[in-house]
Amino acid sequence: MNQADEAAGGTTASPSYHALSLRRTFCLAGGVAVVAIALVLDVLTGPAFLAIGDVVVALFAPSSASPTTSVIVWDIRLPMALMAIVVGAALGIADTAMQTILGNPLASPYTLGF
Repeated sequence: MNQADEAAGGTTASPSYHALSLRRTFCLAGGVAVVAIALVLDVLTGPAFLAIGDVVVALFAPSSASPTTSVIVWDIRLPMALMAIVVGAALGIADTAMQTILGNPLASPYTLGF
């Protein structure tokens, strides 16, 4: 640590910490990208075969999309896809909390007798 850092009251981060922070940022951005791609693919798939262009138009300009496509995307597929993301995140948070409380990375609900 040099005198300027000591005078400012700060510390200098080590290069390994910077690399770890950068790696975590890239992993988080990659995870968000994968979830976004999965969301679009989930909205695309279904018994009514919609083209990707129709889905994009229905998502970003619903007034210019056909009424059928707009109803399929906004009222049927998108709410279910968003709910799947919310439920998955809630289950992940619950599992992380249980593992943290018990101090066991393999903790399950049966550990507490549920």
